[in-house]
Amino acid sequence: MLSAVERKILFACGVGGLIGCLAVVFGNLVGILVYEQHDPISETISKLAVGQYAWIVDSGMYLFAAGLMACAFGLYRWSWAGARWRAASNFFALLSIDITVIALFNQYAGSYNAGMKVHTYAVYTLYVLVCLTVLFVISGLREISESWGRYALWFGIFWAILTPLYLITPTEWNGAYERFLGLLLVGGVASISWVLLRRGRRYLAQG
Repeated sequence: MLSAVERKILFACGVGGLIGCLAVVFGNLVGILVYEQHDPISETISKLAVGQYAWIVDSGMYLFAAGLMACAFGLYRWSWAGARWRAASNFFALLSIDITVIALFNQYAGSYNAGMKVHTYAVYTLYVLVCLTVLFVISGLREISESWGRYALWFGIFWAILTPLYLITPTEWNGAYERFLGLLLVGGVASISWVLLRRGRRYLAQG
């Protein structure tokens, strides 16, 4: 049984995760609106995160990273499904760090230097970390409900298959496909945030 403090922590972490998800989507939309020369269909988010308005996109990504860390802390405090659940919380923390690195080195994307390599490696790492996170969190979500377990399974399948296809996407569709993958990831994080929020709210109502 969760204590009153732990209930509040779960609720706060869920809210924090959702705010991070909204922030990264909002930052991208605002960036597109203010930077009229940017083509969101052909140009990637990294292209948007360069120059005068880079801080808008970067701020959204930093808040998203903070939301991921909130989810990591919430999962850690909510000892639901043993070692796998704890491992998932650690992978959420690593995802938060990785997103921060991607945001920090956005300005180097497309340039041939060490910064671009860091950015590229961080993007590849993101793919692996998300796959591992789903692998470890799915059993715990299945214990909460079969529907959440099925959602996690299908999310993992879609992510594992669709993300590598970006490498063969026609250049004129790079921006659109990258944003589709971004929304897929944001949707997954928002789902975990919602689980934390609802569980915290449920216990608060019972208390």
